[in-house]
Amino acid sequence: NGKGAWKKRTEVPAEWEVIYKDSKLLSKLTNFKHNGIFPEQAPNWSWSVEQISKMQEPQVLNLFGYTGAASVIAAKAGAHVTHVDSSKASITWCKENAVRSGLSEDAIRLINEDARSFAKREARRGASYNGIILDPPAFGRGSKDEVWKIEEDLLPLMGTLAELLSLQPGSFFLLN
Repeated sequence: NGKGAWKKRTEVPAEWEVIYKDSKLLSKLTNFKHNGIFPEQAPNWSWSVEQISKMQEPQVLNLFGYTGAASVIAAKAGAHVTHVDSSKASITWCKENAVRSGLSEDAIRLINEDARSFAKREARRGASYNGIILDPPAFGRGSKDEVWKIEEDLLPLMGTLAELLSLQPGSFFLLN
């Protein structure tokens, strides 16, 4: 039926490396018609790096972090990154991208959890981040099968994230 399958006109390698500045990112065809990288996000990556470069000890939260391109790039720029995604496969992929890019094992804090649950817990703990990167799907499921619908869930999440964003000059919030 072709649903969920790639139609290849020429043979494509099982995986390949994409280099963005000093980051090395794994790309491969998935069964849901993605390749693990959204290159149209490059201007956002550059902007984030610019913001991070103005801070001392920046703490960045990347929710719905997927395969970690934004997390790796932020960590390479000197940020302490917390990467959250409900998919174990995405967490593993992010970890591999970090290793490929020469980051230490502890450069990115990897959290396999529903983004809303994590954000609420961080707000209760009084956590604070200088930068928040948010690239939510229109629809998705959390690590415990929680349903995410952007039209219902984005605004409540934004309220929680307002509690997490530092008021320090230079702090940033990036929503895709």
